[in-house]
Amino acid sequence: MSKATLQVLSRVGGAFLQKIAAADIYERTATTSPGKVSKLVAEIVSAFPAWTVEQKWLRDSAALSVGIDRERLSPKVTSILFRQVLGVLCVEGEENVATGLLTDLFTTVRRRQEHGIGDPKTVLQEKLGRSIVTYTYEREGPDHATVFHAVATDTQGRRAEGRGRNKKAASQQAALNFLRPHFPSVFANSDSRGTPRPLAMEIPAPKAHARTVRRLQGLFLLPDTVRPLFSQALIHASWTHENQWAMARYRQQDHQVLAHVGSHVLIYEHSLAIARNAVVDPPDGASYSTLPDRVYDTAFYEAGLSSALLLGVGQRSLGIPEEAGANTFQAVIGAVSAAMDFRGSLADIWPKEWGQIWKLIAPSDPWPIDPTSRLQQAASAMKLGMDFEYVRSGPDHAPRYVASVILQSPALGLETRAKGTAEVGKTPAKHTACEVVLSVLTRLANNSVARSFDEASKRDRALARFLLSQQAFLLDTAPVPLPRWIDAKLFGLHLAPNAAGLLEWAAGVDELLGLNVSLRPDSHLKTVFRDLIESSADPDRTLDTALSRSMDILEQIQVPEQLETPYLQYLVHLCDVHRCLGTQEADINVQELAHDWHVLHKGQVDAVSQPPDLRLSGRERAVLDAALSTVLAAKRKTSVEFLGHRPMRLRFRSTTPLPRASTEEICALWSRVSRTTTLEATECGIDAVVTTADSPIEPGPITQAVEAALQPTAQPYRAAVADLLHDLKNQLVAARSAASQPTEGRTARLQQQLSRCFSSWTLESGWSSGSGPGCR
Repeated sequence: MSKATLQVLSRVGGAFLQKIAAADIYERTATTSPGKVSKLVAEIVSAFPAWTVEQKWLRDSAALSVGIDRERLSPKVTSILFRQVLGVLCVEGEENVATGLLTDLFTTVRRRQEHGIGDPKTVLQEKLGRSIVTYTYEREGPDHATVFHAVATDTQGRRAEGRGRNKKAASQQAALNFLRPHFPSVFANSDSRGTPRPLAMEIPAPKAHARTVRRLQGLFLLPDTVRPLFSQALIHASWTHENQWAMARYRQQDHQVLAHVGSHVLIYEHSLAIARNAVVDPPDGASYSTLPDRVYDTAFYEAGLSSALLLGVGQRSLGIPEEAGANTFQAVIGAVSAAMDFRGSLADIWPKEWGQIWKLIAPSDPWPIDPTSRLQQAASAMKLGMDFEYVRSGPDHAPRYVASVILQSPALGLETRAKGTAEVGKTPAKHTACEVVLSVLTRLANNSVARSFDEASKRDRALARFLLSQQAFLLDTAPVPLPRWIDAKLFGLHLAPNAAGLLEWAAGVDELLGLNVSLRPDSHLKTVFRDLIESSADPDRTLDTALSRSMDILEQIQVPEQLETPYLQYLVHLCDVHRCLGTQEADINVQELAHDWHVLHKGQVDAVSQPPDLRLSGRERAVLDAALSTVLAAKRKTSVEFLGHRPMRLRFRSTTPLPRASTEEICALWSRVSRTTTLEATECGIDAVVTTADSPIEPGPITQAVEAALQPTAQPYRAAVADLLHDLKNQLVAARSAASQPTEGRTARLQQQLSRCFSSWTLESGWSSGSGPGCR
């Protein structure tokens, strides 16, 4: 299960929560205001995180990292876990079970909503009269996920507890929990179902409206009682104002509430389709947007609803706006869901005749995020303020707007703006302005960033320098949210796995900024790049997996005779890999390395081509040494061929085939040591590729920071693991050697094994020669 898949499941769980909340409010209230429904849904959603903290079954069953106290999980963590559970249930078609899990949440919030306890602390103080209630607080959790625990106590010693993301929320919850057992009358003032919705009737005319109502009923195989709902779904607000007598006669209302409920249903269905696809084909990311109005407006026309929509005379003369078409289709979906009591997914009952419409409204592929939302996310990551200005032109019946997006940098004390093109509507105008900034950010993410702006306008170059200066300032002064910056491709962080591309980018940024950026001596920028570069060398944690697998194999060995030579050889390589990562080795020239091979393996290695004049890091040398030793293990003459310069390619070849499986395992291990060097097993040897990057003659400050980050650093943890593996290997070799020679008894065998283990350890640890430890 990938991180992105879990995020998708969390999103579908959140969409389900909002859908069921909207359905619950629709069924128990008679409000004609979509704003009221939206407010009540928001109250349920906002109460959800604190409520999930109290779900003991969730805390007890959660799979958590070592060191996390499951009894002190923050609302943020528990709400994510709960949404993931809801998402899994929805994907598996168990919406009824998911709804059951939320029953207590709805009951708790419903009491607060229906009985007017908007301020439990005030109500409690009124009930206590002269008695004083005091609140004490305890802060829990880290700074980024703080939870407050409040205890409300009166003068009689009665008390209640509550939790919340701040002191106010915690104390309100504590007051509410105090009221329940001690003042239950507060919660018994009205029927829990609320005001019943009036029984509406179908509007019989015009004929196109009536025909469409019956057609919808037949498509979804619903009873006659659903006709008033479908009729309501096709009533625009402009028609109600001109036909109030009909609205009163048929006890109808416009479709705004149904449209609001239907929008939640459609968001859920879209999220569900994406989640079901993600489970089968895990995505790379979980960022996607809800479908825009134009999609639902298209569905409105494809469903043949335009002739049935009841519009006022004035509105019909202007045509059906996109928003009106979208709202009508959403209202129809709301009516269908209400007729089904909001059970299950619409996919289960969707008519075949509307198959293309379903593909339109519930695509399994994520919908791209709109330009304004994308820029808002990037601006938030860069800590930039963002605002808009509009200039209106044209006649009143057909206005056009030109938007300017304003980006403010409190850190630099500067602001800049980008202007879009004239569009019909503020939202499209806003999108075009944001696209100007996004286009600059896209070019700034390019390897050849300086070349991308060779023919750019003065405005774009100034905007690029503003954005780069802001990013450099933030990276220089404090840690940044790395996942968000990498996703947004800010300041080249996404290029960390590509050393050559990163250096080229850094040189371009220095050129674009005019080399006038000064970094602090303790700049975070170098640390950020170094951490990303080192993690990119082994993104899938191959080394940790290999170490764990080796230990699992060892646990299954019962007697020394089960120790096989390939396993010991693999253990030696694993030890050498960790030793290499745990130490800092000097650089070397390729020609010097070739000479060393000739001396160390005299008569066994032939160089069939001239080595290039190229510098290698200590880790790059270690990888090539490992490749050569692996091929030499076949005890046959070996050739080394140097091909190319940038990148440098080497071919290590034996005169006999190598064991393919073990060679591939060793290549996979050593390819994780250096991000610039990879090994690939062949039938009779190993191919190596070393990718080196050219540095500018006069590097600027950003390039210098990147060059410093590219220099490998020793990892003490790896060195400690290497020491343990070294000792373990010696003991295994001694045990197998002792087991292979007969002795008179068990005591003698143990003494022999101990003697061999000690002599092997002292010899290889350097006690006799003064040399450092090694695995070979």
